[in-house]
Amino acid sequence: SGAFLQPIPADVSGLRDLVLNNAHGAKKVADLFCGLGNFTYDLHADDYALTVSGSKRIIELINAGKFVKLAMFNSSPPPDKVIAEVINFAQKARKEGVIALEKDSQNASDDILKLGLELVSDGVDPAVVKDMLETKLDQIDGEVKRAAKVWESAGGYSPTIGIIGAVLGLIQVMQNLSDPSKLGAGIAVAFVATVYGVGFANLLAIPMSSKIKFKLEKDILVKTIMIEGIL
Repeated sequence: SGAFLQPIPADVSGLRDLVLNNAHGAKKVADLFCGLGNFTYDLHADDYALTVSGSKRIIELINAGKFVKLAMFNSSPPPDKVIAEVINFAQKARKEGVIALEKDSQNASDDILKLGLELVSDGVDPAVVKDMLETKLDQIDGEVKRAAKVWESAGGYSPTIGIIGAVLGLIQVMQNLSDPSKLGAGIAVAFVATVYGVGFANLLAIPMSSKIKFKLEKDILVKTIMIEGIL
């Protein structure tokens, strides 16, 4: 549980003035997660605020970018290492009792393992522990699959965008048939747009989607081992 602190009216006014003064002159302001905050309506008065609070698609797009770093640079621990870690916790619980796991849970290698150890040390019913851990695992699974879907969709749409660019380039060519000196620019736009669209899809978006899915499979395996070990 937590608390929400609301500033007094004088402080709200001061914060609003600070935001408006710093945002002055900007063409667009993105109001993330605060679509109905203290500053939104004043920013909208000048018609340059973009609020995305509560937009499921925008949040999924932000998460898709976050998972790029996780997929590229964060690797799951190998299953044998996880098994050894779980066995170590089990041996300690057998010797010193499950209460001893509460302190050691802070050093767990994974959030699910940490949560499970905390629940076990608190004496929570095993059925409840299983339900909570599996629910969290389902949440992780869904979040990662949505991020992979965003990249997969981007890979599907980008060639189409490239074709649109090619068509626009050809339109420019058709408009300048009487002036051969301008034909090269239009043809270049047509080819470059197509290359960018196809290249983005096949060199970045689709491989990134596959990379995220592959990492998800490894993570689910490791986390499932943790859950089974805890129970």
